[in-house]
Amino acid sequence: VKDTADIINEKLNLPLHRSELLIEYKKPTSLLGVSLDGREAKEFQEALLFHSHDPSWRFEDEETMTEMKERTGQFLEEMKKVLQEHILVTTHSIPLKMMVAITLVGKGPAAHYGVLQRLSTTNTGITVFQLPSKAEDWKLLTFNDHAHLGEA
Repeated sequence: VKDTADIINEKLNLPLHRSELLIEYKKPTSLLGVSLDGREAKEFQEALLFHSHDPSWRFEDEETMTEMKERTGQFLEEMKKVLQEHILVTTHSIPLKMMVAITLVGKGPAAHYGVLQRLSTTNTGITVFQLPSKAEDWKLLTFNDHAHLGEA
């Protein structure tokens, strides 16, 4: 993510701001370096799905969905205070999908996990949010668009 922001900024040459609020989802320590196709990862995914009704459930020492939602929501609130008309944000897939989930279903105790599971992103996709003038809530305009790459 940092490298992506630096590459983009080679053309834009604007001040960069880094936010710890958009770091990738903190996985269980036992899964760090483990293949996503491995038994341990599959057990975690199954347990996470089984407990999806409880956003505060924890498998081990990972970040809960509630914690992810809170920090991502905090980032969205901070962006409302930025005075620039356009803001470019580079981030990881899960924080991006959580921003979409918050935009679509709000910050209350909604089905954020279900939204995260149903969205798919790929590298270099562009997602556009808009904060209409004097509005309190973000609007999702574009999700994971690849038109800038031309036809493949």
